[in-house]
Amino acid sequence: MHQKKLLRNILKIKVNFSSTSFKGKGFPKLNYFMKIVNKSNNLLPEYATKGSSGMDIRAWLPEGPITMKPGERALIPTGLFIDLIRGFELQIRPRSGLALNYGITVLNTPGTIDAIQN
Repeated sequence: MHQKKLLRNILKIKVNFSSTSFKGKGFPKLNYFMKIVNKSNNLLPEYATKGSSGMDIRAWLPEGPITMKPGERALIPTGLFIDLIRGFELQIRPRSGLALNYGITVLNTPGTIDAIQN
């Protein structure tokens, strides 16, 4: 379903929506390259392990670490810019270990990024 192609700080992911999970549900056969531009100095999004269902992203903190008090909220940049096809979304979810061990989570989980937020 996914193929990756790296171009310097640009990641292109080929997404094929003709898999068996979409058959007979009104989805046309669709091949789409989703482009992710990375303006940070972090690694591009990547699957942490074989069989991971989502890619890991990292915080981009060019002005240094952020210290937060309990219950405090902050918008944490990633430096990623994503070209989404209209009608689809990208979801941001917390890693279970970070949430359990450190209380780091995503407000309104899953966080939704759609095409109109580009």
